[in-house]
Amino acid sequence: MAPVYHELIRNGNAPIVCLTGQHPDLLSVFLSELNVKHQVTLITYDNSKQTLGQLTAHIIEGSTAMLETLKPDIVLVQGDTTSAYGVAYAAFLLQIEIGHVEAGLRTYNLQNPFPEEYNRQAIGTIASLHFAPTLTAVNALKQEGISPQHIFHTGNTAIDAILHYTTKQYVDQHTNVISDVPSVLHENQLLELELLHSLIQTVEPLPFGYGRINAPRMILLTTHRRENHNGGHARIFQAALQLCARFPKLHIVLPLHPNPAVQKAANEILPKSLKSCM
Repeated sequence: MAPVYHELIRNGNAPIVCLTGQHPDLLSVFLSELNVKHQVTLITYDNSKQTLGQLTAHIIEGSTAMLETLKPDIVLVQGDTTSAYGVAYAAFLLQIEIGHVEAGLRTYNLQNPFPEEYNRQAIGTIASLHFAPTLTAVNALKQEGISPQHIFHTGNTAIDAILHYTTKQYVDQHTNVISDVPSVLHENQLLELELLHSLIQTVEPLPFGYGRINAPRMILLTTHRRENHNGGHARIFQAALQLCARFPKLHIVLPLHPNPAVQKAANEILPKSLKSCM
């Protein structure tokens, strides 16, 4: 949402950023680097004890109190998380206009992804402005009877944020040394950036489909969704190891998610020599 935040400011608006309270250690780096100032944190997360029902109730309760105090003109929620649904529902009950960023993603299977598919469909029924990342998403919204006047094909704000981030000069291209990185990064993170930069310089950017399947390549792999908790993460990691064994010049970069289910699968499947680098 950082690109939206800065665009709102550029056009003379006063956005108020609300964080849910999840993964503060991961988020602080990006808030600092992307120059986003947050004013409100809803709740304290305890993933080991809170059920989805309890979490949803806490988010609705916290965001209702927040919205009653702030009285915003519009509430923007992004994606299909439980927090996005909870804040949107609280705004709906207070009759505050809702804008849905990353609207229109659909599988029409309420069990996959669960509960995200319900969340995004539910937000779609109460939002008045729908910001869709793709034409497929635009068409899904139209087929659900939403007026085209309320649908905007915007692209994906997460991609916009990545493009913004990568245009900055973090690496001295001549000395191969990280020269301009956030001061909040730890020493091991700086080493990882140096390693990643060195790797990027050696791999070819074209997809495998262009023919040179044995050329040095790099794949960015992420996994954390709830539907993969029961064995899915392990199968993904096993497939990654098989690809590396088949293609010796293939490098897979895995930012390991802190979710306990992901960590458990990584500890069971990935070699210890790899886990120390993730």
